[in-house]
Amino acid sequence: MGKYVYSDSQLELWESDCIPLVVFQKGSEKSELLTISEGMCELLGIEREKIYEVLRSEYEDIIHHDDIERLKGAIDSFVNSEDGICDIICRIKNYESSDYTIIHARGRHIYKEDGTRISMIWCSDATDFLRDVNKIENSELIEAFSKKLYSTMPIIKSYFDPLTGLPNMFYFLELAEAGRKEIITQNETPVVLACDLSGMKKFNREYGLEEGNKLLSSFANILKKIFGAENCGRYGEDHFAVYTGNAKLEEKINKLFGEFKHINDGKTLPIRVGIYKDIMARTSISLSYDLAKLASNSERNVYNSCFIYYDEKLHAAMEKKDYIINHFEEALRKQWVRVYYQPIIRALNERVCNEEALARWFDPNHGVFAPEDFIPVLESMKLIYKLDIYMVDQIIEDLDIKLRLGLNPVPVSVNLSRYDFENCDMVTEITKRIDAAEVPRRLLVIEITETVAGMEPEFLEEQIRRFHEAGFKVWMDDFGSGYSSLNILQKFSFDLIKLDMSFLKEFDKGGKTAVILRRIVQMARELGVEVLAEGVEDIEQVKSLKKYGCDKLQGYYYMKPNSLSEVVEYHRMKININFEDPRQIEYYEKIASINLIDPYTNVGWDSMVGRYYSRAGAAIIECVDDKLYLLRSTDSYDRFLKALYKVDFSDTTPQYLWPVLEHADRKLHQVIDKCIRSGKWESISDDFQDISDVYYKASIKDIATNPVTGAHAIEILQLSYQRLEMIKGVSDENYSDSGEINPDFYKNLPLPCVIVKMVNDGGREGSVDFKFVFVNQKYCDMYKKVWDDFVGKTYLEMFPESGDEWIKYAYQAIAAGKTVNARAYGKMVKGWIEFAAMPTSKAGYCAVIFTNVDRGYFIEDTREKKQGTENVVIKIVEAVNRISDHELAMNEVLRELAGAIHPSRMYILETDRKTFSNTFEWCAPGITPKKAVRKNIDYSYIIGWEDQLRQDSCIVIDNVALLKKTSPKAYKFLRGNEIERCIEVPLYDEGRLIGYLGADNYSLDTQIEVRKLLESTSHFVAARILVNGLLVRMMRRSNFDELTNVHNRNAMLDKVDQLKNNRVNVGIVFADLNGLKAVNDTEGHLAGDRFLKQTASFLSKYYGNDNVYRTGGDEFAIFLPNIHEKEFNILQERVSDRLKENIAPHIAIGFEWCDDSSNLEEAMRKVDKKMYQDKAEYYKNCNAGQLKR
Repeated sequence: MGKYVYSDSQLELWESDCIPLVVFQKGSEKSELLTISEGMCELLGIEREKIYEVLRSEYEDIIHHDDIERLKGAIDSFVNSEDGICDIICRIKNYESSDYTIIHARGRHIYKEDGTRISMIWCSDATDFLRDVNKIENSELIEAFSKKLYSTMPIIKSYFDPLTGLPNMFYFLELAEAGRKEIITQNETPVVLACDLSGMKKFNREYGLEEGNKLLSSFANILKKIFGAENCGRYGEDHFAVYTGNAKLEEKINKLFGEFKHINDGKTLPIRVGIYKDIMARTSISLSYDLAKLASNSERNVYNSCFIYYDEKLHAAMEKKDYIINHFEEALRKQWVRVYYQPIIRALNERVCNEEALARWFDPNHGVFAPEDFIPVLESMKLIYKLDIYMVDQIIEDLDIKLRLGLNPVPVSVNLSRYDFENCDMVTEITKRIDAAEVPRRLLVIEITETVAGMEPEFLEEQIRRFHEAGFKVWMDDFGSGYSSLNILQKFSFDLIKLDMSFLKEFDKGGKTAVILRRIVQMARELGVEVLAEGVEDIEQVKSLKKYGCDKLQGYYYMKPNSLSEVVEYHRMKININFEDPRQIEYYEKIASINLIDPYTNVGWDSMVGRYYSRAGAAIIECVDDKLYLLRSTDSYDRFLKALYKVDFSDTTPQYLWPVLEHADRKLHQVIDKCIRSGKWESISDDFQDISDVYYKASIKDIATNPVTGAHAIEILQLSYQRLEMIKGVSDENYSDSGEINPDFYKNLPLPCVIVKMVNDGGREGSVDFKFVFVNQKYCDMYKKVWDDFVGKTYLEMFPESGDEWIKYAYQAIAAGKTVNARAYGKMVKGWIEFAAMPTSKAGYCAVIFTNVDRGYFIEDTREKKQGTENVVIKIVEAVNRISDHELAMNEVLRELAGAIHPSRMYILETDRKTFSNTFEWCAPGITPKKAVRKNIDYSYIIGWEDQLRQDSCIVIDNVALLKKTSPKAYKFLRGNEIERCIEVPLYDEGRLIGYLGADNYSLDTQIEVRKLLESTSHFVAARILVNGLLVRMMRRSNFDELTNVHNRNAMLDKVDQLKNNRVNVGIVFADLNGLKAVNDTEGHLAGDRFLKQTASFLSKYYGNDNVYRTGGDEFAIFLPNIHEKEFNILQERVSDRLKENIAPHIAIGFEWCDDSSNLEEAMRKVDKKMYQDKAEYYKNCNAGQLKR
């Protein structure tokens, strides 16, 4: 039956009545308010519309909070029952006086002519009557009235929660026991729900208790709306209980989740709902709630709204938990908990350098409890500190046993939880215990789990400092298991980080995991922090982790955890695995601390060595008893060894180098002896033609001495190497059609090189001369001249005072048909020059390669250029380290470089080897920037550069005119961009090309050596790009939704804060998927994921990917700052029209344009309402069979 409507005259009559009364009618969900009299308005002291507003909502504004639920329950009960009786006393606020008026309300039903039942309630003011009650004697009326009023008050306080108006725990249990019987009579299964809000304490800290109480009241109102006022109760804090039947249970819970998510201006929390179904209808309500609460608590760490059923699996887990809690003290007392030790292996020597102490519970009744069975239970009960103190005691006792047995034990790490520090002073407790046992403190290592992220930073920093001062090393466990890892590494002084096992679980998949792992190791190395990888299970993981520079390894690949007796046996028998001699620890730690990938970060780095280091490879070898072993090496160094010596050095153990370097042994040992004596970097260069036709140049340094064996660890930085067979001759393909030398093959050689042709010297009877056909840039640098100065001229024209000694060497090579190696003094370079003159396959031509110049230009520049170049490098290093913003730092680097070499353009190209982009650029005045148009260009345009990099460390085009015949396409492109000369220096990540540092039209007259400057700078630029990339990827994980590749809720909250602080206009769009749950239920979650990705793609197409946010399971938000209202409306029409098409995703959508983003929250409420109106319309059409989209 519809709502009864009074005629105008009837309504006027009711409303003008001086008697305080209200009229209700039974509604479908709750009582319908029909009218309010003038007398009621006078009684309350407020206008009629205000009373309408209050009585149609939640009564809070006029009814005393202790009386609200009782009054509402009484009115609903009266209105909804045919023989209902209304007789109630309550307190109503008078708006004129702000005092509470005591009202006695009574009511009865009347029936209209069409049979409609109307419920009329009239009220009387009992305030004055009760105030004067003591003045009247022997009145039965007053006695009865007073008893009724005053008996009501304790009932209210004893039965109802004062904040929410819900029944309290005791009253709820009473109501639920009675209500359960009614549910059973309706053939339904009784169900009890335990509802908890996740993160209530944090919410109160962030927003205040008043906002927290507001949130709790709002939640209670939604519970009442969905389940009924007397079906719900508050157990205290953020814990609520509900009893109901099982009909449409999950639908009701999802409705609860949906409505709560959009209240309180978006400041809400996730809800956990534990569900207990009393299938046998035998469990008490109290126990049913406890079991439902256990189900809710089982997902305490989940920060999404969810519901959990109490089932057999959970029941077994709860029984186990109870057993652990009840028998924990006994387990410690009877030593059911035992310490097992898993060895930690030093990657360098494959020996045990540490052990981790792990707890195992051997229970006489239940067998073995794994750590994951009991440690979380003890943490949840704040008992973990007792276990950790027990473990410390057992470890110290075991260390004492090892010492008395003379076993030289390795340090043992013990895990500490954040709760240990909350319950006792762990530094004092541990120090006191280890000193009492007279065990060296260095033998105990403190390992702190990443749960410390929840502690106060200042407190944690103080504890770490105290441990360090006491002589303990402190490790961080589970690095990478949470988003806070990078912050922790930045804030706290850990000696070692232990990588979370999840890294190695994903390791075989390669890709991002391998890249992130490699960069984390490198960052830790630069910070002076060791890295341990746990969970190592196969040889491939071992190989890769060693290459990345991981210091220590742990896992079942090496050995499982062992008991003390097994460890002692291994020590004695030296079986399975050997233990490290404590005297050698410092030696191996020094070797491990060397950064081979970016050696410029190492202590004692020589900037002069850095000028020539080209990332051709780096390694550490051990020299012991005149034998050489490869301890560590980069991939590029291994490739060098394998390519040149046909030997695979990718094994995991130190490799014996004698077979490889046998022929070079004498000279190499001489240089090693020299660097050991000097303690400085020493150079080595040699022509190892007997074994591989290789010219090899490197710098080496003695970095550590083993105090036990006397072995020396030698760091090798390979500056260059070249197969002589690559530069011996000029084959036919190295000539152009005109018969001239093609310079492409020769110009990128790493050494000075010339090609000459023998000619008769008309000026000297009987003598010959040679004519310069080609010279490379290295040769030009040696004589401080340019290409045009040489080519086409003869030697005697260029050096008329030099005599014919050099001509004779070239003539001998051509005449004899073999290489001539010699050493001669060069007057122009003022130094002795070693060289090789080699005949070519074309008669009359000779190639001369200069292998060493004692004081030549290409090895030691003039003092001015050396000093100028180093000064620029220092400025660049300072900029990279000083400027935290990546873009500002890169722009400063380019500006400094440009100021030194005066190019027309400096730039950085970054590539994934599919495309390349110009990410940073500096342009001279008058030069048009190209950065905006050089985005995502096909890599095929520059892939040819890689061929040239196989011959040289960078790409130098000295004279673009030379490309006209050999590479017309490149010539046309370069000349079209007004480029006369350019240099491209590669940027590497452990041998992987990631980009180029380039300069166009740089000055040749500058007091800076351009190539060395850019090559030195390239290391810092590459490192900065890689670290920034890692940080961006880590930040992306916390700001992007992995499934849909759009921003997530965290990013949206940041965006909202930003917009609220900047008064701009903004277009807002909210979208919600229609029918996602149905898709998941019928087609599976993969289909649901496709639906989400399709929607994200659709929204990104129209609004731009940067403006789209996935705010929840099936909800998206779009914010368009600085968009004109007309433009936004046009976009709205386009999207709305597109959604009407059958192929469009089924989504509900709302639009709102806000002219001032300081009012953003109000606009968001409006758009949210519009979206749900659209969703309601969609389902309405669905029900009517008129599916709109």
